[in-house]
Amino acid sequence: NIQVYDRNDSNAQKWYIIENGNGYNLIAKCAPSKTMDLKGNSPDDQTNIHIWECHGRDAQIFSIDSISDISIYLYGTKMGDTNLDGIISISDVTSIQRYLTKSITFTDEQLAVADTNGDGKVDISDATYLQMYLAKYNVVLGEKTR
Repeated sequence: NIQVYDRNDSNAQKWYIIENGNGYNLIAKCAPSKTMDLKGNSPDDQTNIHIWECHGRDAQIFSIDSISDISIYLYGTKMGDTNLDGIISISDVTSIQRYLTKSITFTDEQLAVADTNGDGKVDISDATYLQMYLAKYNVVLGEKTR
């Protein structure tokens, strides 16, 4: 569960805000394979918000209307932009492959956007999924394959 707590600047209170389609995923810095999720995708008041495995459906896509009196570091990183250059391209596929062969390491932010198929881990299937996206197959980055 997500709870309100006094600010302590720990990773448990930090989120990556990742653009995803018509909104944003809020990825927990302390658990980059998990994201903020509205339980049961219910619009009712007092519905529980918790951290859940990334699956990319509506319960995990949020809008940001206005923010005041809090610190937000908006990276603007898009799902799949593993080299953080602002463009999703074949070089991002190469970054995933290099990460998997331990040629490079990823930051937490890179790990959050590298799980392109939304299955909660970064592996070769994420590189393949990103290639499918670039080849214009009907896939949605960050959405778990069915």
